[in-house]
Amino acid sequence: MKVGMLWFDAEQGQPLEARLARAASYYREKYGEPPNLCFMHPTAAPGSAASSLQGLALRTDKAVLPHHFWIGVGQAEAEAG
Repeated sequence: MKVGMLWFDAEQGQPLEARLARAASYYREKYGEPPNLCFMHPTAAPGSAASSLQGLALRTDKAVLPHHFWIGVGQAEAEAG
């Protein structure tokens, strides 16, 4: 993903699914297309080995600040889907 939206996750008490749904919904409204890729700090990753959630491929990266999501359209994911 070369371009994405950085989303601050202010609702830490909510389940990851709900937080990702809000970020994806905002992205869809703002950019007119659904996101398919989300980078997050490793501490935010689901406890299971889930690699996708809410239609988003999930990736971890220490460069993403805790409590943030970098969400957008990944080229490999778009071509595969």
